[in-house]
Amino acid sequence: MKIAVVTDNENTISAHFGRAAYFVTFTVEDGRAVHCETRPRVVEPVSGGDDDARRQGHGQGHHRGCTVTQIDDCDVVLARGMGSGMYKNLLHADIHPFLTDVTNIDEAVTAYLEGRLEFRPERVGEPCGHRHGESGRAGEGAGHHEHGGRCCGSTL
Repeated sequence: MKIAVVTDNENTISAHFGRAAYFVTFTVEDGRAVHCETRPRVVEPVSGGDDDARRQGHGQGHHRGCTVTQIDDCDVVLARGMGSGMYKNLLHADIHPFLTDVTNIDEAVTAYLEGRLEFRPERVGEPCGHRHGESGRAGEGAGHHEHGGRCCGSTL
């Protein structure tokens, strides 16, 4: 399993998926992160829309396809917020978007792997119509998360 986390500084989860500068990806084996990598989030030029929307990665001709392909080897992406279009694109690409109010990457990944991370559907731009588990908790990857030393700015 691979988990991607959107971030601007490799320590905290970005408030908005579409404005994040990086992805930190964690390779998980036997319920533990065994490798992590930081990937710059590449945004293609946006055509159409206003100048402010282009600077923020929004507007017509949005960069959704490019962003999804950057993490198409991941099973899950953790974020603190995203628009409904990106949410749907990730689901279509078989990447489970998991929205949380936890800001610290280490805490969020550990809680996700232990099945303790709360899913926050209100952090999607609009209702997505996708039914999530009754508990609203992480449904994948139960197990203890240990990682020796720092990894991509993480203490996992």
